[in-house]
Amino acid sequence: RMNHANYFELPQQACCFKLAGIRPSGEMWAEAEKNYIRGELVYGIFNGEVLRPSLLSYPALISITDTEHEQRTVAAKIIDNGFGHPHTDPELPLIKQSILEVGAVCPVLLQFYSSPIDFSLQNLNNLNNLDALNSQIAEVAESLPRIQTHSVIAGMCCIAYYPESETYYRAVITDISSERNQCKVLYVDYGNSEWISYSDLRELPRDMLALDAQVVMCSLHGATKNAEELDTLL
Repeated sequence: RMNHANYFELPQQACCFKLAGIRPSGEMWAEAEKNYIRGELVYGIFNGEVLRPSLLSYPALISITDTEHEQRTVAAKIIDNGFGHPHTDPELPLIKQSILEVGAVCPVLLQFYSSPIDFSLQNLNNLNNLDALNSQIAEVAESLPRIQTHSVIAGMCCIAYYPESETYYRAVITDISSERNQCKVLYVDYGNSEWISYSDLRELPRDMLALDAQVVMCSLHGATKNAEELDTLL
């Protein structure tokens, strides 16, 4: 059904988060762990503290406490009951998220496309700054320290190799497969993702954090997921 115009005045009321202070007992969450954690969290009322903001499609990091026991985190309670292991979430250098102001008109370039409701746009007003940054990365990438395998964690910003263009770009690690010694990275200035080897990761110098991530994830106003005509056009 079409929503009344007034309904759009209320901001989105749900966000995607990663729970701080806990990790799975193995490489992946076991079904028993997921079921227990779901039972503890779903429809519960908690106090939440955002520890790290989201970046493109990577969720924000949050610590939550029970409203009746504020001195103890929910993650600690879950661990005490035998599900998951303690985890110290490191402070990670973060690339800031770009924002396209509502109502503003600016030149943009479609960089990555999945569907009319899932694509990324790059603000061309910052193209010269991005070109300069990419030139700097190309000059120093091979000399930057490799990220050690034991240090690879989801949410880490880095310099990552892109096989198709055979060069390096800024990225954030979004998923890990220890069995394959690979991780999935999201190229924050372009919007596409790739699975690459741990050996293709380089440490991100802090002076390369200054420029905001140059893409914004978007959906086309009025489009639906099955808009085949728009799909062909875009």
